[in-house]
Amino acid sequence: MTEHRWVKNSKGEYIVEAFPRKGVATKPITEPFENLYPEAQDISEDEFYNYYEKQEEVIDSLIYEYQNHINEPNYRQEWKVIPAARVKKIWNDYAKMGFVRDEKGINQMAEQVIENVQKIAGNNILTGHEAYNPAEYAGERLQKKLEDEYFEKLDDFFTDDNGAWRISDYSIAKLQANANQLMIAKTAEEKLLIMDRMFNIFHQRSDLSSWFIEGGQKTFTELAG
Repeated sequence: MTEHRWVKNSKGEYIVEAFPRKGVATKPITEPFENLYPEAQDISEDEFYNYYEKQEEVIDSLIYEYQNHINEPNYRQEWKVIPAARVKKIWNDYAKMGFVRDEKGINQMAEQVIENVQKIAGNNILTGHEAYNPAEYAGERLQKKLEDEYFEKLDDFFTDDNGAWRISDYSIAKLQANANQLMIAKTAEEKLLIMDRMFNIFHQRSDLSSWFIEGGQKTFTELAG
């Protein structure tokens, strides 16, 4: 059965599209999602620039958030995760039908996953886990000199609810590479499969899992089951 929906195209214009879309499978997925993962696409100079422009915006937001709450010792950075129930519904529907019905949901999830990866990358910089002096790095953006211990003033800012720092030395390169691919993905199905590949990275660590999805590692285990 074909249905029609209003969707936003790459130019931001709303058009009517038939679903399932032409060329998209309409039968159950009978093999592991891993077998369907798309190969990495070449990234153009503009696409590379767009990704890192967004990265810079996210880091600037972190710096200003920290500055605005500098007198609140127990303040913890704002952090959002993707909803477990919606993820399970979209993943299960894809397995049953071979295409993504809830494109709006997938797009929202992709944006949140990308933002969280970029926040972790920013946290790495501001906690001194990259080849930058955090105070100098942030001072250039704020256009003022900061004391070297500036990012040690708020002990809880970079931590999650369990007290673990939201940083990642080992996984960040893989996460950034996949987030970049996610940002340039053309279809909802590609986005789902790239995120599924990222879920396998998140699933390896309980703290990392909890930074991306409601329910953390338990949700990923249920999804994989």
